[in-house]
Amino acid sequence: AAIWWWLVATVVGLVAWPLAHRLLGGLWGGGWPLARVIGLALVAYPVWLGASLGVTGNSVWALLGALGLLALSGIVMLVRRRQAWRAFLRARWREIALAEAAALAAYLVWTGVRVLNPDLWHPWWGGERPMEMGFFLAVLKSGRFPPYDPFYAGGYINYYYYGLYLVAALTKLSGIRPEVAFNLALSLFFSLTFSSAMVLGASLVRGRAVWAGLASAVLVTVL
Repeated sequence: AAIWWWLVATVVGLVAWPLAHRLLGGLWGGGWPLARVIGLALVAYPVWLGASLGVTGNSVWALLGALGLLALSGIVMLVRRRQAWRAFLRARWREIALAEAAALAAYLVWTGVRVLNPDLWHPWWGGERPMEMGFFLAVLKSGRFPPYDPFYAGGYINYYYYGLYLVAALTKLSGIRPEVAFNLALSLFFSLTFSSAMVLGASLVRGRAVWAGLASAVLVTVL
């Protein structure tokens, strides 16, 4: 499940990478370290908006449609700038490989943390997890937004839930069981935060970019 979750998130990032590179290609890693974040946002937001307006439903087919449109736009960008892309990959493949290795390492580390402590219900180890799981399941099951309130019959969630919706979107795309996806989402968001801090830190320091990026990521996510 952990491997499949990472692969689905990677596919979402790959289809968004041409656009991420177009917008952020000057940063360290050529936009790839932020592609998963941008891809998830661009795939999930249109479906959320459509389900909120009653135009479309909160379904895996709507998410696949948004993913397909993003992939189509990425292919068009790649075809139009294929020579520039080849030159970019030849010149900066090491940065991309290092960025991906760091992101994967962060994901695996936090997956290990969740394996050691996977509780979603314990009064102090779980914290707010029972409430979050209730909201998460409601977001997954609701066809329209706002989602139904799992703790108040006949009501709807009058509380922020968009972060859980992003997790629900990946859960629908991957088909992983919700209780497993919840833990894997914690690992993925740790990795996304690590990667984002790394690319920003590395972009600010040219001489020792990798070390500056790693130091920034550790300072943000660990210390």
